[in-house]
Amino acid sequence: MATLDGDVMRTAGGHYVLSLAPGLLIWSVPKMFRWFNSGRMVLHPSADPAGAADLLVGLFERQPWLRYRREYLEALMEPAGASPI
Repeated sequence: MATLDGDVMRTAGGHYVLSLAPGLLIWSVPKMFRWFNSGRMVLHPSADPAGAADLLVGLFERQPWLRYRREYLEALMEPAGASPI
């Protein structure tokens, strides 16, 4: 999954937030990544970004609506007349 510049935001507290899809935000706080999955907060050590990425890929595989929302937004950003495929 590609990310766009607009997907990453810096908070007033100096932390970063990544929006992978509407309804899925990943916060980067000291020593942790955190996000919500099925109403529960998931915490993962920031020293293991590959592990966090694996968990998030699994989340997209189990909850395809997240992937569909993301693909829809990416298609909207394509230049006029360009194919999103």
